Amino acid sequence: MLNDATTLITSIMSSVDKLFTDYKPSGEVTTHRLFEADGAGLSVARSHIEDDRCRFLAGDVRDGKRLHCEIADVLMLIHAAAMKHGEIVNVTP
Repeated sequence: MLNDATTLITSIMSSVDKLFTDYKPSGEVTTHRLFEADGAGLSVARSHIEDDRCRFLAGDVRDGKRLHCEIADVLMLIHAAAMKHGEIVNVTP
C-alpha cells in the first residue's frame, strides 16, 4: 500500500510527549516528512531519528500556504497534535 509513498507527519513533538523520538519508519515508504513548528523539538527529533528517508521540516500547520506545499504529493498524512489538558476539551457523550 505504501510502496514508494511519501508520508507527512505534522506536530511530531507536540503533546504526544515526544512519541516520535522513538519513531521507526516503515520499510515501504520512500520519504517521511516530519513537520514541526518547534525548532528545539525538531532538533531533538533529528538527533534521535536516524533514517535517510526522513526529512525534518520546520513549519506551522496554521500556515496554509506552507502546509499545502508539503502536502502536494503525500499519500498519507498523520496529524499528531493533541490537547494536553483533557478537562478543557468539550466532549459530549
